[in-house]
Parts: sequence; C-alpha cells; structure tokens
Amino acid sequence: MINRYCMKCGRLIVPGVSGNLCLKCKLDRSSESEERSPYYSDLLYTVRDIALKLGVSERTVRRKAHAGRIPGAVPTDKQYFFDRKEVDEWIKAGQPIFRVPTSPIQEKAYAMCTSNDHSWMAEEEYDGNSYIRESQADMGQNSIIISFVHTCYFCGHKEHFQLD
Repeated sequence: MINRYCMKCGRLIVPGVSGNLCLKCKLDRSSESEERSPYYSDLLYTVRDIALKLGVSERTVRRKAHAGRIPGAVPTDKQYFFDRKEVDEWIKAGQPIFRVPTSPIQEKAYAMCTSNDHSWMAEEEYDGNSYIRESQADMGQNSIIISFVHTCYFCGHKEHFQLD
C-alpha cells in the first residue's frame, strides 16, 4: 500500500479519502471559500444557515429557493444566498412548513391548501396527518373555555376553533 500525503500541510491522507488534501485541509478550504465569496456579507445568509434555522437539509433549501418558496433568494452562478432581513421577517411571521403529501388524504388536503381553501381543517379525518392540533384552556367567569388551533402541515396556515 502506498502512503499519500496532503499537498497543503504534508499530513498522511487516511485511506478512503479522495483527492490530494487531508480531511482537515478540505474542511478548512470549504469554510474559507464560503467566507471569501464576493457575495458574502453580514446582510446575507448561506444555504447552510437557512437549513440550520429551519431544521431541514441543504438540498431542501436549494429546491425551495429554486421554486421561489423562500423569500430574499439571491442566486449566483453556483449557489444561493438570502437577504437576512427578509428571511428573519419571514421566519418571525411563521414561515411555511416544508412538507409534501405522503398519503391520499394528505394529497387531498394539499390540493385544497394550494388553492387557498383551508375549510378541510375543521374535519377530524385530517387531524394528525394534515394539520397539527394545539389546545388551549382559559378560565372564564364561571366556566372553562377550550379552544384549538389547527396548523396546516403544508403552508403553516392557522385556523382557530372554540369548543362550545
């Protein structure tokens, strides 16, 4: 077996690592290139920043940015950047949840959701698979008032219901 050494620092390259750089130098180079980008500034987020903020993969962020579903996208030759102010406002306003339908009932709900019809959120059959139900209880003068907030899986739309 032939030992290979890093072109940059001279360390031994671990078997299975491709290229002429060790893992440390590869990681250093990738973080340096992002920082040195002529488009990077304190006013922009990277794809990685958005993925971490939303708890999704970088691939999902790129796909949604390409589809125009993330505001403030600034496409460059090889990557996307995002206007920090627009993204922060979007997140603060309750950005849409990125989900795709995985069952026939979700497909039915998704079709209505994309046409801005959320009347289906009042129906029990969609509970837990197309919307998230949160309950609240408040004390009235002589009674307890129970209300529910249903949040659409696909767009984040909220509907408020009160129990009689």
